[in-house]
Amino acid sequence: AMHSCDMSMSLLLGSIISVGTLRTIASLINERGPEYMPGTCCLDTATTSHFFGYRYDPKLEDSTGRKMTCQDQGPWHLGISEEACENAGGKWYRTPCITLQSCIN
Repeated sequence: AMHSCDMSMSLLLGSIISVGTLRTIASLINERGPEYMPGTCCLDTATTSHFFGYRYDPKLEDSTGRKMTCQDQGPWHLGISEEACENAGGKWYRTPCITLQSCIN
């Protein structure tokens, strides 16, 4: 039973995220908001992205300077690690480290 649980956790969160880390991140998000998530996961493909033919890229702009937006944001848990996002077929993007900034301030 424990092996099945470990396999499920690895698939959903990636192999480096522990249950304790998940609990800590979930507490931060519940107390302070979703901006404390380590990253975001975009499940867009070249055929479903804002700019047809290009996979989502937050730095890409059209001729008017409008930035690309993710059309298919993955479920919240996919933003916990790059591996979790890739397991779902997405592309992971790190968010600014607000937790570190809070410690500095």
